[in-house]
Amino acid sequence: MKNSQMNKPIPLSIDLIGSTVHLTGEFTFDSIVDALPIWQKVALTILNTQEMIVQCEQVTKADSSFFALLIEMRRWAHKHDCRWQLKQLPKSLEGFLMAYGLSELLTSPKLI
Repeated sequence: MKNSQMNKPIPLSIDLIGSTVHLTGEFTFDSIVDALPIWQKVALTILNTQEMIVQCEQVTKADSSFFALLIEMRRWAHKHDCRWQLKQLPKSLEGFLMAYGLSELLTSPKLI
């Protein structure tokens, strides 16, 4: 296998399975513009859910722009009175949560 194939970015995807939104691939400044319309389509299919779990286990690369997507998803959950759960955020991003003051916003099941 050529080195260029080994370093090829994993395309991002946002898939809904039950009430779990699975995030896969790279969510960076370069790709986040593609992620928002995908999220909007997924959001239309989960209007009647009482809980939204966001599974981040398959996120292979992310930067601070990833939080724009998570905040949009969190805003949607709050607007639709939906319990929110963020699971398996990459360890490399946990420091961002603290640095940007987003920890409570993105980890609380409900906003007041």
